Amino acid sequence: MLRSLVGSEMCIRDREVGSDGASGSFFYFTKDKRYIVKTISLGEKDALVRIARSYLEHVTQYPGTLIHYYGCHSLRLPINSSKMYFCVMKNIFHTDDKLSETYDLKGCTTNRCRLNSSELAEFDECALSRNKLSFKPGTMLDWDWMKLGRKLHFPPGTEEQRSDLLGALHADSEFLARNRLLDYSLLVGMVDKLNSRQSGPGIARGESFVHGQLEEESRCKNMKLSLGNHDFYLGIGDILESWSARWWGQGAVLDGILRYLLCSQWQNPLGITAVPPEQYAARFFWLTADQLLGATPPLLPGQQKVLNTAVGPEMPHLRLGAWW
Repeated sequence: MLRSLVGSEMCIRDREVGSDGASGSFFYFTKDKRYIVKTISLGEKDALVRIARSYLEHVTQYPGTLIHYYGCHSLRLPINSSKMYFCVMKNIFHTDDKLSETYDLKGCTTNRCRLNSSELAEFDECALSRNKLSFKPGTMLDWDWMKLGRKLHFPPGTEEQRSDLLGALHADSEFLARNRLLDYSLLVGMVDKLNSRQSGPGIARGESFVHGQLEEESRCKNMKLSLGNHDFYLGIGDILESWSARWWGQGAVLDGILRYLLCSQWQNPLGITAVPPEQYAARFFWLTADQLLGATPPLLPGQQKVLNTAVGPEMPHLRLGAWW
């Protein structure tokens, strides 16, 4: 990481990118695009410091984790007396190839659809014909993934790879629940190898880049998968939101509106983001097991619960086993 941040051949790129989410954070990329420096709030900084020891133990015990944070820092600008906090993370979508599709999956179903029905139909058609879309889809959400029928299809002989990924997702879900975190998501990026092209000018690769690549292959084995005609890039991001009275109040209000005022007719009251961390983690893990990997073969005995919450088609946020 230090080679990318301060090495003579690598420097922070002279551009910043604003967040698509509600946080308003800014991202800065290292020149080799392997790491992201992201501004974070004081509350997020406190959360990262709070979980630091637990996180170190987690990544030591589960080297295949999909959560990669590498540092938390602060600086005080001359024109502002308050501190600015930022963290260093792995760039989950680290590739020179252009991503054909990107998704942000939380396991939530309330207000988690980016495209309308006509856009979904056009997107599906263009994905098959490889024609150009008439709109920019951006990063799509849970319902887009499910309505487009996306899944990771592991060919025969790759069962161990699938098992490793499922085990990592389960361990990460338990870690996040144990530390009372929520509002995180699984980021998924797809590259169509039959129609791939570089997303920008190529970057000269030095010795430090090659050395770093070898380190990452063992440390991030579950974060890039080559399956058939697609490469998939995976990682869990935005983990620094702690369960608080604010989240509890938001959940109570939304649940009351959806359950009693709207009579659960249009939105699922159990599909909101603001649910207790253990419930959020169990729902998140079941989405990845069911809709990302296809829950066949069945979950192993140790994966049928996230901490004390059972996962499977009988979960209360499902309707007759189906997402709604």
